[in-house]
Amino acid sequence: MEGALVSYATGTAKAVLPKLAGLLEEEVRLLKGLRGEIQFMKDELESMTAFLIHLSEKRDYDTKKVRTWIKQVRELSYDIEDCIDKFKYRVDAPGRMRSFVRSLLSNCTPTPRMVTARHFIATEIQLLKIRTRDVNERRARYDVTISTSDDKSGAATIYSPEVHREMPGKEKSKSMGIFRFPFSLGTWKRGVERTTSLRTSQPELVGTEVPERGILNLLREQGTQLQAIAIVGSAGSGKSTLGMRAFQSAETAESFQCRASTTVSQTFNIKTILCDLTEQVGPPLPKKDLETKALEDKLRSNLKDKKYLIVLDDIWSISAWKSIQAALPDNNKGSRIIVTTRNKDVANSCCSPYPGSNIYEIKPLSEDDCRELFFRLVFRPNGTCPPELKRISNDIIRKCRGLPLAIVSIASLLASKPSKTRDEWQKILDRFGSELETNPMLESMRHILTLSYNDLPYHLKACALYFGVFPGAGSIRRKRMVRRWIAEGFVSEMVGQSVEDVAEGYFDELVGRSIIQPVEISLDSKVKSYAVHAMMLEVIVSLSIEENFVTIFGGQYMTMMRHNKARRLSLLPGSDDPSMVNTRSLSHVRSLTMFSDSKPPRVIPPLLRLLRVLDLEDCLCIKDAHLKNVYKLYHLKYLGLRNTGVSKLPKQIGELEFLETLDIRRTAIGDLPAGVVYLRSLKHILAGSTSSFLYGDGQSDWCKPVRLPCGVGDMTSLQTLAYVETKENADIGRLTQLRKLGIVSQREEGWEDLNKSLQNLSSCLRSLVLHNVGSKPSLESLKSISASAPSSLQSIDLNGRLGKLPPWISKLEMLSEVTLRNTRLGKDAIGELGKLQSLLYLRLYDGSYNERNLGISEGAFPSLKLLKVVDLVTIKMVKFNEGAAHKLEKLILCLKGTDKQEVDIQGMEYLGSLKEVELLGFDGPVDNVLAKRVTEAAGKHPSHPNIKMPRRGGTKDDQVVIPVTEAIEIDRI
Repeated sequence: MEGALVSYATGTAKAVLPKLAGLLEEEVRLLKGLRGEIQFMKDELESMTAFLIHLSEKRDYDTKKVRTWIKQVRELSYDIEDCIDKFKYRVDAPGRMRSFVRSLLSNCTPTPRMVTARHFIATEIQLLKIRTRDVNERRARYDVTISTSDDKSGAATIYSPEVHREMPGKEKSKSMGIFRFPFSLGTWKRGVERTTSLRTSQPELVGTEVPERGILNLLREQGTQLQAIAIVGSAGSGKSTLGMRAFQSAETAESFQCRASTTVSQTFNIKTILCDLTEQVGPPLPKKDLETKALEDKLRSNLKDKKYLIVLDDIWSISAWKSIQAALPDNNKGSRIIVTTRNKDVANSCCSPYPGSNIYEIKPLSEDDCRELFFRLVFRPNGTCPPELKRISNDIIRKCRGLPLAIVSIASLLASKPSKTRDEWQKILDRFGSELETNPMLESMRHILTLSYNDLPYHLKACALYFGVFPGAGSIRRKRMVRRWIAEGFVSEMVGQSVEDVAEGYFDELVGRSIIQPVEISLDSKVKSYAVHAMMLEVIVSLSIEENFVTIFGGQYMTMMRHNKARRLSLLPGSDDPSMVNTRSLSHVRSLTMFSDSKPPRVIPPLLRLLRVLDLEDCLCIKDAHLKNVYKLYHLKYLGLRNTGVSKLPKQIGELEFLETLDIRRTAIGDLPAGVVYLRSLKHILAGSTSSFLYGDGQSDWCKPVRLPCGVGDMTSLQTLAYVETKENADIGRLTQLRKLGIVSQREEGWEDLNKSLQNLSSCLRSLVLHNVGSKPSLESLKSISASAPSSLQSIDLNGRLGKLPPWISKLEMLSEVTLRNTRLGKDAIGELGKLQSLLYLRLYDGSYNERNLGISEGAFPSLKLLKVVDLVTIKMVKFNEGAAHKLEKLILCLKGTDKQEVDIQGMEYLGSLKEVELLGFDGPVDNVLAKRVTEAAGKHPSHPNIKMPRRGGTKDDQVVIPVTEAIEIDRI
């Protein structure tokens, strides 16, 4: 907890320093006489920030003494930033004249407005200067100090805060295997994850037989080279237990001449680790104190002629691994190293030096194993759950989401209760957050989960705490969270990287550290949505509330207003007093997030002048009237209105000059106000809808694009523009930062102008969606684009008649995703697409292909992982020749036979990487002939891919998955 507080306060203070620097550089004449005070605050904050960073890295401070001081630094930083933002709001004139007024400030006579603003900031800065001096003096007054001595002997405790992540696009070593168990991992029957040596006895396990056998098989693999096995998983997932089971196995004892194990942990003493390992594999060490180098030599000497097995449990950093690796010799005797870690980068580092090494990624417990473990612990001795407790038991088990540590901890808590009643258990489930914070029986679990958070570098602390804004959410889109981080100011540009790229790196690092869990992953391994485990989320919410990072109203958090200045506000369903948003006690709020079924205030109050993020996604109760004053939120950077009841935006929307993201997707908004073109900071316009395009449904209001006013070419910061219709397609060529463009139009004209624009976007555009949905939909003008067409395109989605593929598409070396509708292509087009070396996804929808047979020839589609053929009434046969699409993992088909011709599929046996076949029906059940033939082919396939199809009598989303291991009668499904 204290480590979290230090790093969070550090990040808060560092965020303010650039604003103070900017205040010194700008508005010079208006701030005459205040430069000294501002410079003083900046210098003091820099000193305090340096001290906080040093404090965070050393971790040997008296937390009780410094805790109050750290909180004061945090709140001071917040208030300084608030002062600067309020000053900017007061100085700027209303409306589109702001930038003009600012440009004249140094030359014009001070207006009453300027005089008032100067008086305000002068008073505020004087008070803040006094507070800054007092806070810094208080540190000296109460002797808030830390040790600065460094131990040169190597005996000191080591903590490495280094940040190491694999950059996107960097390939892992081809000699390294990654295995993800498709089955559950077990856990122990009593106790929690060990914090002592691995050599302690292991209790009874549940469901570990298969993964344990997998580890043992790797240990027995032939080969004389040293190899490593890295077991990766989140806190409490059973990594250490699995590693220890393999270590203690009788087979292991017979296979290795010597074995040793030790726990490394977050902080460790390298000499202690080396001594521990040395004494397990050799004679006792002399009583004299040996230096680190001597211990390394001794351990290497003891191991050099032996086939050994070393288990290193709970490694947190790459530097920790490297400090131990030097003492483990590769003696060509088939030795093995097992490491357990929460960090994928650490796992890669451990395995990369040794060809043939493997990474095991632990998956959550299966539902059946969760029940078995929970019932065995709670209802001893027979493990039988009474009928009246089955429903609440399932609710509790679902909250644990397959995490062994959580199941053991909660089950132990419930087993200790003298009475086992549904009401008692419901109370514990409803207030689990406070139970986790205060109940001694859950203290170990909280400690273990908090360790993962504390290990984060300070620049990731605020990003992780921000998950507390969504306390009851399931999966969340990656882009939504990343854009909110940027709007909050958590992310800064780095040399050679945009702020968006840096934010994406932050997200990838949190995934790699097992803080968040991917929910939806694309075939190119990009996380599209994520979730935070319920137990980790409870810890984060608790930290966020205690440190005044987030204030939550609604549900179990109704009384969570612990501070008089709310900084980030989340309104959950069940909040009885939405009018509280109007109170002046919330004038410091920087983000406001509402959830579905929350009771909204009458309007979004203009009082929230410091608001940067307004996220109302999925709140259908939000109407136009609620946004009456939204244009007055001067500092707003993120406006999320997705899936709300809004039908129009205020005409004055152009006054939000700092707005970066405007998300109006799946709303009834048809036109954007003319003033939107004045939003020169806007990076993302997310409009229209993609869901209705899947089956060509043109009747739904959601499929309509949003019409843009004239002047879009002036919005030169735009990176995303989709899905829209614009009167000036030629203007789009001026948007040289544009990465994603989605144009949907019923007009027959204007596409030639768009061609010219696309040629101007050659170096920046990554994704292109062009849909002509008019009465005579045609995109044939695309064929006229010259060789300077967007060469950097990675995704293309076309709807409209082409007849033939534009020749420039075959030259797109980076193209990984193609989606086609109504293009009326012939078999030559499939041949051209099959030559694209980087193509991962190919989706063919209604009208995209005119031939009866879809044949994939030998060598075609060398990288393809997904093929989707849906609603193509012309196709009666899909055929794969030997050597075609050899990396295809998923095949989705929606074909329908006729009285004269049945549908067929051939060559599935050649798809060696195939994992799943999904069958869809034309507004009804799957074609029986297709289903039977696919099932027969899958049954003969060497990998036995699963078949997924709609359940008979169910909805299109109600699907059954058939693991094909033998012939199955389709009529029984």
